[in-house]
Amino acid sequence: MPYTLRATTSGKQHALAMPKGFVEENPEFAQGRFSAHVVAPGHVLISADATVADDSDQDDPVVGAYLAFLDQEMQRRPDRISPLTHGDVAGLDSLLADVELSRDEDLGDFTLP
Repeated sequence: MPYTLRATTSGKQHALAMPKGFVEENPEFAQGRFSAHVVAPGHVLISADATVADDSDQDDPVVGAYLAFLDQEMQRRPDRISPLTHGDVAGLDSLLADVELSRDEDLGDFTLP
């Protein structure tokens, strides 16, 4: 659900005022410190520092936010989860034809099928 934030000031600093409903549904934004990442002109990703403290500096905040969104949606709407079908993967071989692959590359715990 999108929320409307309002630009304001707090002392001599600029601030964003969040609606009460936003903070009630997302209590990690009620207090503390936050990180802001500009992801495109006019678009920013705000993360509660407490929830990202264990993440490596190498992590992409956009990918992390997307994965967190997917996790939340899968818990909220498990009825929308379905297994991949043959139709879902049809054409992937041609799509990935130019991707270089080494079956001998060390991928840690992951094993290529």
